[in-house]
Amino acid sequence: MVPLRTRFATVAAALVLCACASSPREGASSHRPDSLQAAIDEAMAESRRAIDELGETPAAMARIQGALDRLARVPGLRERASMGELHRSSSMQAGILASEGEEGITLIVVRFAAGSTTPVHDHLTWGVVHVLEGRDKYVEWRRVDDGTDSARADLHSEREIVLGPGQSTYWLGPPADIHSQEALDGDVWEIVMAGKNLLGSIVQDHRHNFDVETGR
Repeated sequence: MVPLRTRFATVAAALVLCACASSPREGASSHRPDSLQAAIDEAMAESRRAIDELGETPAAMARIQGALDRLARVPGLRERASMGELHRSSSMQAGILASEGEEGITLIVVRFAAGSTTPVHDHLTWGVVHVLEGRDKYVEWRRVDDGTDSARADLHSEREIVLGPGQSTYWLGPPADIHSQEALDGDVWEIVMAGKNLLGSIVQDHRHNFDVETGR
């Protein structure tokens, strides 16, 4: 018969071994699934499916709007990207969250400081905007000249809307990609899914800013 003291010691040792086996090792938390990255990956995948199945159409844009709405519900997007200047202004920043490459679908996060206004500009591709925070005055512009003069353009405003948190809009590819934005009241944070890397050299070196007053 095993003495009582010995049996207690055996049970205690077993409990210690069990606790060691069930406790996470140091650094094990780093292996837990990244829910934000999974949500970003799913938004990218759904956007690719939408374009592949429907083309660059309003129907595809609507599906991407839905994908961004779901993504926007996951916290941490604003802190995820490394931000840099946008439109050569310190009051506007943007950073890449995910990208297929320079000419592939790309997801970025954007911040406009309160009162900042972008130039009237194009992006040479389609895009979908979803506001995370603030109020964004979005103006859609249309070029009404024949485009033969590469140094001048005649633009008319087609549509003006104010987007709040949870709201979105889209633009199609050229020539329907000309727009401007203004941060009303406070800072605006938003995510943008586009058909190209809007921050890459292929877009940045060839896109246009327009002076509506002079036509330049």
